[in-house]
Amino acid sequence: MMSPASLAPLLRRLSAEAKRNAEARRAADAAGLSRLELRGLLLRFGADARQIDAAVAADDPLRLPEAAREHLRSRLAAEAARLARRARIRDPRYDINRHVAVSRLQRWLNGERPWSHDEEDVRSGRELNNRFRGKSPARRADAGDKMLPGNRDRAPRQRASPPTKVSWPFA
Repeated sequence: MMSPASLAPLLRRLSAEAKRNAEARRAADAAGLSRLELRGLLLRFGADARQIDAAVAADDPLRLPEAAREHLRSRLAAEAARLARRARIRDPRYDINRHVAVSRLQRWLNGERPWSHDEEDVRSGRELNNRFRGKSPARRADAGDKMLPGNRDRAPRQRASPPTKVSWPFA
């Protein structure tokens, strides 16, 4: 009969191997989902299904025919311009997730970044937003005494006079 002390190293190795296997399965599933996402976006923007399979499998936009790449680039440029316009005017139809996907697909088509890249920055949204908090430039005490460079020639603005009281004859 084996003692419990002799089983401990075996259980540790078995546990570590199970963790490695689970991580490998998660990574494989994520890669499959990433390829499906790329394929779906290419199809949505007008690529032919027969032409994109090799490019998606290899994560290489150069495997697409040149005509298909140019067609996709023009469609994506038009969509990016439309989304930028909607964002600028705060249109309720603006979708930031679509904008991110279009930008990411444009970078992939231009060969700037592989589709299935690992995220470098895995911080939470709160951590990312905190980078910008409290970074406003400090006002100097003497800043009010100096004129801004663009305003040197302009006469100082005068305050508007308070509104006069109007008396109505029928009141």
